[in-house]
Amino acid sequence: MQVLVIYARQFDFEDDNKRRIQGGKIHYIDPTTSPADGEQGFPPLELSVDTSMMPNFTEVPGVYDLEFTQRRGRNNRPTLVLTKAVCVGPYVFSRSQQIREVPD
Repeated sequence: MQVLVIYARQFDFEDDNKRRIQGGKIHYIDPTTSPADGEQGFPPLELSVDTSMMPNFTEVPGVYDLEFTQRRGRNNRPTLVLTKAVCVGPYVFSRSQQIREVPD
């Protein structure tokens, strides 16, 4: 699945019980995801990922081919697990896309 990754963050810290917490989060836009009623545009999606996947995110924002598998999560609900992330290329916002004049 090809998506636009707009944010990636790796974390490594100790929680209140002195347990080490490691991992990462990515935020991405999947152009096949439809907005809900009352929304416009492409809703961003967030995914927790294993620390081992974070080096794959070399160009953010960037276009990536992502592959997933599923595992059983809380209450036996399926949870997505990122298994592969390949950068197709960087995504560059042009200045004309960022700034729009608002008509009076």
